[in-house]
Amino acid sequence: DESAARRGRRGAHAGLAALPRRAMRIRASMALLQTRRGPNSIATALRVPTHRSLSCLVGTARRDSFCLLHRALSSSAAPSNDYHGKQLRAAIRAAKLRAEAARKTGKTEQGGSGYSGSGPYESRWEHFKWMLLGAIAELGLFGALRLGVMALVRSPAGMQSAGALAAIFGVATYGSLDGSTPEAPVEPTPLPSSAIRDEAKIPIPSSWLTTNLADVLCHRVTVDLSSAEGAALRTQLETAMRSAAHDSCMTQNAKLLTPQITKIERNENLHLWKAYWHGKRELVDRHYAYNIRVRPTPAKLPDFDKDGLVDPNLNEMFLFHGTSHEMLGVIADHGFDERVSALNGGYGAGIYLTDDFCKASEYASADSATGDKVLFINRVVLGDPIFMKSALRNARRPPERGGDFSPGTTFDSVIATTVSTKFSPGPIGSGGEVRGEEHREIVVYDHHQVYPEYIVHFKLV
Repeated sequence: DESAARRGRRGAHAGLAALPRRAMRIRASMALLQTRRGPNSIATALRVPTHRSLSCLVGTARRDSFCLLHRALSSSAAPSNDYHGKQLRAAIRAAKLRAEAARKTGKTEQGGSGYSGSGPYESRWEHFKWMLLGAIAELGLFGALRLGVMALVRSPAGMQSAGALAAIFGVATYGSLDGSTPEAPVEPTPLPSSAIRDEAKIPIPSSWLTTNLADVLCHRVTVDLSSAEGAALRTQLETAMRSAAHDSCMTQNAKLLTPQITKIERNENLHLWKAYWHGKRELVDRHYAYNIRVRPTPAKLPDFDKDGLVDPNLNEMFLFHGTSHEMLGVIADHGFDERVSALNGGYGAGIYLTDDFCKASEYASADSATGDKVLFINRVVLGDPIFMKSALRNARRPPERGGDFSPGTTFDSVIATTVSTKFSPGPIGSGGEVRGEEHREIVVYDHHQVYPEYIVHFKLV
């Protein structure tokens, strides 16, 4: 009786003889690759020495030879002219040259399937030498050089080196570490005219200079403080800042400090404005869907909007946010981003705002050159807030409503009264009594509820 290995080998030879060269179907080739003697039959079909030679020449300790053989046997055509096809042709020619050299020297290759890792072929130099000779014989000197460069660039180390060189010379690369090189990104699709027509219903503040809905870049327009309109806005803002501050917070060395505005910028960013406006409409839809009744929340700051675009039914109001000069451009260009907020904040990872100027001023760092501080005057939609008396750490959204509301229905924002001193800031009741002034912290967890409208540069004098 023939052994199973002998029957398998006889069947493999019969299948290869019945089918055209390199035309074996995928299932048959995979079955051969999985058998013990299959690689020898495949090597015979390709008229090269056994799999042991090909495995060493194509890639030591890797399965590249299996992949290349499967590619050759799965296609009825000759190896393609792409990188993998050239690599296959060079490997086959290298195997033939190695077998011919072995016959001339009288050294015959031992039979067997697979590469054991020993013998004359385990040397990396031996592998490189025969692969180079095969590439030169098959592709020519220039073709072999190109194949070598492609192999180097497609390796992980080569991709990193190419990226470093591209960074030095200012050339953009889009290669990945797995050796693939995707196409360069296409240009952004222009805003469809139909979308512009639909969004034409979104009102734009009358003071804006940017009115083209297709212009979605950020424009920081400096308000002329010498004009009547600029002077009126400056007076209104300074009055609001002074009235929204505690004397005890603004006292330094027995002297009461007052804010003095040096510059006002109007942030005209239609990309953020449209997102903010859509967010308002989505909040209205959500309230209607879940029968949420908004409880009115009085605003401390005056309404800086002269166009009547503030919606009191959504508790829309203006609030402060102190920041640094380094973050100023980021927020103006891209808006606030709750994803980068710290979870260990007093009320979780949200966007923190306040209607107390002295609270916002604590987070407004002074410029090293001019000494000016900076803060944002923001339009904010609070919706239906929850009033907190304790901390809400590790939160990514407002608390759920509970009661008759369906699970997952949350409040729209958080309003918390905090005690702030230079030594012990924190929510009331979270860590014992502390002395200081009470401030309101207002937190939203969706950046679509905030639009950074004015950038105010000021000094405390």
